[in-house]
Amino acid sequence: MMDIYASLDSSDTDKRTVFVSGLDVITTEPELKEHFQVCGTIVRVTILRDRFTRMSKGCAYIQVLKSDIIFSQFSF
Repeated sequence: MMDIYASLDSSDTDKRTVFVSGLDVITTEPELKEHFQVCGTIVRVTILRDRFTRMSKGCAYIQVLKSDIIFSQFSF
């Protein structure tokens, strides 16, 4: 089985990552992954959390496999 993540270039991580804010504090990583799957293969979902309480700060980073897919899904 081929590892699709092995060929990723770490230098383009920022191009493949979207910051999302205004999330409900009970939003989970699987919910975000399901919602953003229309943008392509989701590599990582990181919800920002308070270091002491571990409660969500209401924002997250969504990283996809290919950056060109992100911008084709949204109009700016």
